[in-house]
Amino acid sequence: MKEGNIILLNLSDIRIKDVNEAKLLGETLGSMKKLKVLYLNNCQMNEIIFKTIMTNIKDLHILELYLNNNNFGNSISSLNDIISINKKLIKIEMKQCQIGDDGLKILANSLERNVTIKEINLENNLINKDNAKRILQNIQGLKIKI
Repeated sequence: MKEGNIILLNLSDIRIKDVNEAKLLGETLGSMKKLKVLYLNNCQMNEIIFKTIMTNIKDLHILELYLNNNNFGNSISSLNDIISINKKLIKIEMKQCQIGDDGLKILANSLERNVTIKEINLENNLINKDNAKRILQNIQGLKIKI
């Protein structure tokens, strides 16, 4: 199968150890122009590795992105380009990623500019539920689990 024909890729449970591995993975993913669903669950991504990969996949037209059980915390600003540029993305999961209220604010600003995302799952993070209601009050038509 040609690399360009892959539409679903599950890389969950791989251990991305350093920035060089992240860069190589990001460049490879960035070349997969038909990729629609990407699983990067439980890859032990820290903030730097997360940013490196997200930078390389921002131009893809991914429909669903699964990033559960990583440790990138409030550095989710790396998703801003993906959320702003990608007009096909409909679902993001980031359960257990150490995201706090500051990360939610960053994410909310991006989500206000994207009308295609319909579902986001942020369960089991460090988000205060009362603050979340206030932060997300301006976002319409989005199913959010916190």
